[in-house]
Amino acid sequence: MASTEASRNADFERLGLTDAALLETVSGETPLLTTDLDLYRAAARRNPQSAFNYWHRWNA
Repeated sequence: MASTEASRNADFERLGLTDAALLETVSGETPLLTTDLDLYRAAARRNPQSAFNYWHRWNA
Protein backbone atom coordinates (compact mmCIF):
# COMPACT_ATOMS: atom_id res chain seq x y z
CA MET A 1 0.00 0.00 0.00
CA ALA A 2 1.29 3.45 -0.86
CA SER A 3 1.85 5.79 2.05
CA THR A 4 -0.18 8.46 0.25
CA GLU A 5 -3.20 6.14 0.34
CA ALA A 6 -2.73 5.25 4.01
CA SER A 7 -2.28 8.90 4.96
CA ARG A 8 -5.80 9.62 3.67
CA ASN A 9 -7.24 7.38 6.38
CA ALA A 10 -9.32 9.33 8.91
CA ASP A 11 -7.27 7.90 11.79
CA PHE A 12 -3.87 8.70 10.25
CA GLU A 13 -3.08 11.78 12.34
CA ARG A 14 -4.05 10.06 15.58
CA LEU A 15 -2.55 6.61 14.97
CA GLY A 16 0.25 7.19 12.47
CA LEU A 17 1.18 5.77 9.11
CA THR A 18 1.66 2.09 9.99
CA ASP A 19 -1.62 1.78 11.87
CA ALA A 20 -3.47 3.71 9.16
CA ALA A 21 -2.12 1.28 6.56
CA LEU A 22 -3.22 -1.67 8.68
CA LEU A 23 -6.72 -0.19 8.97
CA GLU A 24 -6.92 0.02 5.19
CA THR A 25 -6.27 -3.72 4.89
CA VAL A 26 -8.53 -5.04 7.68
CA SER A 27 -11.51 -7.08 6.49
CA GLY A 28 -13.41 -10.24 7.28
CA GLU A 29 -10.87 -12.14 5.19
CA THR A 30 -7.90 -10.25 6.70
CA PRO A 31 -8.64 -9.74 10.40
CA LEU A 32 -6.53 -7.65 12.74
CA LEU A 33 -5.03 -9.20 15.88
CA THR A 34 -3.46 -6.60 18.16
CA THR A 35 -2.66 -5.54 21.72
CA ASP A 36 -2.93 -1.87 20.72
CA LEU A 37 -6.25 -0.67 22.15
CA ASP A 38 -6.48 2.47 20.01
CA LEU A 39 -5.82 0.49 16.83
CA TYR A 40 -8.31 -2.18 17.89
CA ARG A 41 -11.03 0.39 18.56
CA ALA A 42 -10.49 2.08 15.20
CA ALA A 43 -10.68 -1.28 13.39
CA ALA A 44 -13.71 -2.41 15.40
CA ARG A 45 -15.59 0.76 14.44
CA ARG A 46 -15.16 -0.23 10.80
CA ASN A 47 -15.95 -3.93 11.17
CA PRO A 48 -16.37 -5.41 14.67
CA GLN A 49 -16.02 -8.98 13.41
CA SER A 50 -12.60 -8.35 11.88
CA ALA A 51 -10.75 -6.88 14.88
CA PHE A 52 -9.47 -8.83 17.88
CA ASN A 53 -7.70 -7.44 20.93
CA TYR A 54 -5.67 -10.04 22.78
CA TRP A 55 -4.17 -7.85 25.50
CA HIS A 56 -5.91 -9.92 28.20
CA ARG A 57 -4.14 -13.05 26.90
CA TRP A 58 -0.80 -11.29 26.51
CA ASN A 59 -0.95 -9.85 30.02
CA ALA A 60 -2.12 -13.04 31.77
